[in-house]
Amino acid sequence: VPPRTPVDPVVTVVHDGSELGGEGVERERRIREQYLNLVTEGKSGDADAFLTASYFPAYRAYALSAENILQYNAKEGDFLSAAIAASALGANRMIVSASALGLALGMIASFFVVRSTNRILGEVARQLVGGAMQTSSAAHQVASASQSLAEGASEQAASLE
Repeated sequence: VPPRTPVDPVVTVVHDGSELGGEGVERERRIREQYLNLVTEGKSGDADAFLTASYFPAYRAYALSAENILQYNAKEGDFLSAAIAASALGANRMIVSASALGLALGMIASFFVVRSTNRILGEVARQLVGGAMQTSSAAHQVASASQSLAEGASEQAASLE
């Protein structure tokens, strides 16, 4: 939306450069000054006739300009609020989409991390089982050698007797 340049509190400059209320405002000011000059000069009869013939119609045009400005601002306000609401909705959708994407990427990364960790832990477990089997085999060999040694010692003790 193009920026607006306020010229006067009662004049609204719209985005195409035109003014709402400008001419009616200026005319009302000029006529009001003429009326006040007549009153100041003490010409009350002329001032009353001028008030009825010139000032009231100018003031009605001025009031109509103010009403047009009010309607224009209300319409622009509705338009801008709709634009802001649409922008907020788009931002909300973007945030939800980014959150969903982040969640999906996190889940995929977690899957690969868990899978990799399970592979490593599986390999460690296999190595531990292999080590345990070797330890068990070595223990059997030591037990067998101890048994043989004990039998040999028993035979020697019996032959000495």
